[in-house]
Amino acid sequence: MTNTINIQIIEMKQDEAVTENEDGSYTVFISDSLSPDARVAAYNHAIYHIDHDDFEKEDVQLVELAARGKETKAEIDPHEEWYQRMYQSAISRRKKAHSALDAYDKKRAQFEKKWHISYPLKGENQ
Repeated sequence: MTNTINIQIIEMKQDEAVTENEDGSYTVFISDSLSPDARVAAYNHAIYHIDHDDFEKEDVQLVELAARGKETKAEIDPHEEWYQRMYQSAISRRKKAHSALDAYDKKRAQFEKKWHISYPLKGENQ
């Protein structure tokens, strides 16, 4: 299938952008501030997105990584691996805290049941 691709050189902050049009064609917008070589690179980048049906994908960051020939976020940002470790550590600590609270609630409920303890609800006369 042949796609119609419209190219617009315009004033814009980013190097390139590509949109899929209602008729199935595409418009590639390229920054007018780029050198001729950079414009070609920006065009090729946009074509990559078109060729790989990136408009149907949800994770924009992974799409961009693939378009740049990277497989993981850590290849773009050397700190990404550290952030991921810290995030996983925080998730692990959170799970442990929830587990500890659940265990406490079970023990408290067992104690209250054993000793027939009940606490009045808010608003009840004490």
